[in-house]
Parts: sequence; C-alpha cells; structure tokens
Amino acid sequence: MRRAVAFFGEICSVAASAVVHPRRLRFPALVRHVHETGVQAIPIVSLIAFLISTIIAYLGAQELRRFGAEIFVIDLVTIGVLRELGVLLTAIIVAGRSGSAFAAEIGVMKLNEEVDALQAIGTSAVEVLVVPRMLGLVIALPLLTIIADGVGLTGGGLLCYTLFDIPPAQYLSRMQESIAPTTFWVGVIKAPVFAILIAFVGTLRGMQVRESSRELGRLTTVAVVQAIFLVIFADAIFAVLFRHLDI
Repeated sequence: MRRAVAFFGEICSVAASAVVHPRRLRFPALVRHVHETGVQAIPIVSLIAFLISTIIAYLGAQELRRFGAEIFVIDLVTIGVLRELGVLLTAIIVAGRSGSAFAAEIGVMKLNEEVDALQAIGTSAVEVLVVPRMLGLVIALPLLTIIADGVGLTGGGLLCYTLFDIPPAQYLSRMQESIAPTTFWVGVIKAPVFAILIAFVGTLRGMQVRESSRELGRLTTVAVVQAIFLVIFADAIFAVLFRHLDI
C-alpha cells in the first residue's frame, strides 16, 4: 500500500509539472497510446456491446411478453446500456487488453534494464512510461464508451424491429422518453475514473517486475485481475453515490 501511494503521488507530481510545462508532455507517445488503447479496440468493444445489448433485449422480451409489455424492452436496453453496461463492459475489455499490455511492456523494459538506463541519464521513468499511457487511456476510454453506447442501442433497436416489428422511429421516440437528462452522462463520467484505475494498476505492476520472466507473467496476470476488480468495485461505489444523489 505504501508503494502504491508513493507511486500515485509521483504520477500526480509529474502530471502537474507537465501541465505547468507542456513541453514535458510527450505528445507523440500520447497519440500512439490513444491509437493503441482506443482506435485498435473499437472492433472488439463494438462487437461485445452489440451482442450484450441484443442478449439483454431478448431475455427481457421473454419476460415482458407475458404481460404484453414488450415496449418496455426499449427502456431496459436504453437505461442499462447508457448507465452501466456500456462503460462497464468497455472498461473490463480495456483492462484485459491494455492493462496487461502496460504491465508486460514496462515489465520487459525492467528486465532489460531500460528503466534503469532512463534513470541513469536523469530522465523520470514515470514521465516517459507511465503518464503518457495513463493520459492516453483517459482520453480513449470515454470515446470507446460513447461508441459502445451507440452500438449497444443500435443492437437493441435491431432486435426490437426483428422480433416485435417496432419501427426505428418509434424506438427512437421511446428511447428519448425513457432516459433522464443525466442518464448518458452517468456512464461517461465513470470512464475517466476507470481509465485511471486500469492504467495505474498496469503500470504499477510493470514497475514491480524483478529477476525473471516468470515474475513478469505473474504480475501481468495480477494487473488484469486487480484492474477488473477495482473497476467493478468503483462502479458499485458510483451506483451507491448516484442513488443517494438521486441521479
């Protein structure tokens, strides 16, 4: 815990220094990480969002059909995707995909003594290796969440049209009626927090790699498991907080 707090404090210090001195912010590395963690993850995130939304719509329809309330499938899909499933599933996929990559990349550099070489020439390893990855993920994850929301709602609309002959115009109208002004933003607000947790755990475990490739594999696995756990735990805290704030 002491190492984690010290590492997080160093990240905050370097990030604050980069805000004061923008030249310390490595834009080429930042753009590369946005591309790797965001753009390259669009296909898998879109596919998972589409499948999950159609599954939820289908299962919900089986129950609601018994009461002649198939129209409420739209409410179920819309609120579920925008508030919870879009951002949560995206964060879990990114944790498995990018969190492990962060730990493995930095861990290999530790084994090859590249991190020690950076420190030997007076360069901060956190500034070069950690902050660009964290900022890149903070930028990429909200954008991925918006894409997942759009694809998920599209999947729900296609299922409603296929099974219940609900035309797209009626689907859009009901969707607008079912959501509150804050429904979309509840999901998007979570994304940067989840991104920070994923990047923090991945880079921290990468920095802790020592001695052997076996340790690299172990810490990469630990990074993924802990990142997913923290994402779900943070989502639970958000749910309680938003409930008390009546959002």
